[in-house]
Amino acid sequence: MAASYEADSDEEGHAATPTQPTNGGAASKLPSGWHGRLWFMWVGKTKTSYLEHYTNHNAFTRNGVHYVQWLDVFINVQGRPVIFGWKMLAILILASVMTWIAMDDITNTVLDDGINKDTLAFLTFGLSLLLVFRVGQSYNRYNEARVHWGMMVNRTRDICRQFWTYCDDAAINKRATKWTIAFVYACKQSLRWKTECNELLPILGANDVHRLNSADHMPVYCMEQISACISDALKKRLIDTQTAYMIDRNITSFEDQIGASERILKTPVPYGLVLHLRFLIVLYVICLPLFLVTALHWGTIPVTVIFAYTLTGLEDISQEIENPFREAWHALPIGGICQAIENNLLEIEARQLQNQSKA
Repeated sequence: MAASYEADSDEEGHAATPTQPTNGGAASKLPSGWHGRLWFMWVGKTKTSYLEHYTNHNAFTRNGVHYVQWLDVFINVQGRPVIFGWKMLAILILASVMTWIAMDDITNTVLDDGINKDTLAFLTFGLSLLLVFRVGQSYNRYNEARVHWGMMVNRTRDICRQFWTYCDDAAINKRATKWTIAFVYACKQSLRWKTECNELLPILGANDVHRLNSADHMPVYCMEQISACISDALKKRLIDTQTAYMIDRNITSFEDQIGASERILKTPVPYGLVLHLRFLIVLYVICLPLFLVTALHWGTIPVTVIFAYTLTGLEDISQEIENPFREAWHALPIGGICQAIENNLLEIEARQLQNQSKA
């Protein structure tokens, strides 16, 4: 299948993202060289994982794997937290007001005299501990979700291989393959709080998609259909009970993986912890100008804004990867994983059908 572009732009006006190539020849159609690198850093799609941005820069980027280069540090826009927005404007106003108070002795209170380094050091220590914990917890959730989806990749390949190897009925095997593909797409939609899976129309057809969309829990419905394939093969004596049990263990694994993903989705980092961390960040932004103003005077304002951006940026990224299933630049590439599973399973099906036709 040749690489293609989804569209010139999506409904939100973002530039199109090239879809992943499935063979070496298609890679030539991807953005390459400086064009590909700058497209990744400046344009891309904000609601698509950076691991689903494919460029022809090298073998890694052709498969959506991007490592941070030194050039990214200076000019990458897409990968950074928002620089210009209401939050940074509020920080700029707050830093300006606190600097003005300390410079012109506005309040006739202790604020006019600034604060000493020991006071700021105690606040820095507490803020650092909370921030490190916050980033660590968010990344643990991101990594755990990737492990579960990696296991899903393995189990889908396994169950498709088992059907085509042990069950001598192409119709049943095709049904099992299409519902296994449907399962991963249903998981993606379910984890994004979406109730329709119309992208499966080419795989399932209109009637099956309608029944799938009518289900309260789409992944469970797909698992039921795969189980029905096992049952049909068992009734026709195409497989024995031991083989049926072996195949069914993969369906049990499916249930475990989607259950674990739903746990991550529905149990965010404790609300009070994040609230208190953000309170400390605001408090730090208030106190920092009172410490810096003696040495920097009005230069305190830009220094405070830059330092506040580093703190709030870490918190923003932590919040984004806290839910790794969302449609965001720093999220997991579950759309790409679904596409890879679909390609793998259809390849297995095509190869098995070809082998059967030769037999």
